[in-house]
Amino acid sequence: MSSLHTRINHKNDFELCYLRHQYLKRVKHNPTKEELDRYIKIVTSFSARTFSVYYNLFLVVGLDLEDILNISQIHLVSFLGLFALERTPDKLSEFKRNFRSHNSIKCTKEDILDKNKANFTCFLKQRLEDVVRVCRQKAKNIKGLVAEEYTVFRGNKKPPADIEDLLLNHKKYEYNHIATALFKSIKKRMTSKQDGPVYVHDNIWYVCVPIRKNKLELTDFICNNVSPYDNLHNMTPEETFEKNETEETIENKIQEFNGSSNKQKAKIIKNFIEINGKKQDFKEEISIAKKLLENLNVRNI
Repeated sequence: MSSLHTRINHKNDFELCYLRHQYLKRVKHNPTKEELDRYIKIVTSFSARTFSVYYNLFLVVGLDLEDILNISQIHLVSFLGLFALERTPDKLSEFKRNFRSHNSIKCTKEDILDKNKANFTCFLKQRLEDVVRVCRQKAKNIKGLVAEEYTVFRGNKKPPADIEDLLLNHKKYEYNHIATALFKSIKKRMTSKQDGPVYVHDNIWYVCVPIRKNKLELTDFICNNVSPYDNLHNMTPEETFEKNETEETIENKIQEFNGSSNKQKAKIIKNFIEINGKKQDFKEEISIAKKLLENLNVRNI
């Protein structure tokens, strides 16, 4: 059997694994420098942040910041050739319809570019997570153990976007240290598969923050508080994308709820109370929900 038909693996085809070679084989569009430059700030930001967080891991497998930047640029080519709205006519038409429906105007080229940037941000995040996963396996083969040393924090709230901030400011986020051995025993009881470094179990967040023992270098300063680009709200493209998607979903749910009959509303509220009634973080919401249910005065739900 020829090598073209042999399934690749991280031992012999390390680079092909993290480069998602099956994407590259399908790309027919060769983007111009102008097209690539529109996304370069996203590439730079995510590459720098990923390299900063997983510095020790990349050191073991022989990757530096320039390598991660090159990998991200290759994934940008894959995105522009396969997943940009211009390459997916159905999704482009759907986006135009939704944009006009919500804004009462036709979308412009800039609006399409903003949507592409948001989608690419999510795409690149997933691809760099793949890189980390493959590197972990490679490092395990090299050293016979997980390459990273880390400390574990536990808290009841979602951790900050830059998890390394917990090393110095964990009290600010209401997080506490826990023993690594304790975390490993908790991890074994987790029913859902989670790759980390952030885990959720029984509504409690666990964050494994890699510890560097190296002296400060140029990359430490490059990777400190990097933003892909400035906008009105000083958000990253991913944060903007998530915010817009969340607001749109919430708005649709509110409209759907307001258009429902009192019996349907009562059923939705009752389900909410049953699911979240015992959660400490939902005390205020449960109290409001019960009052709404009483005001509806619906029987035989």
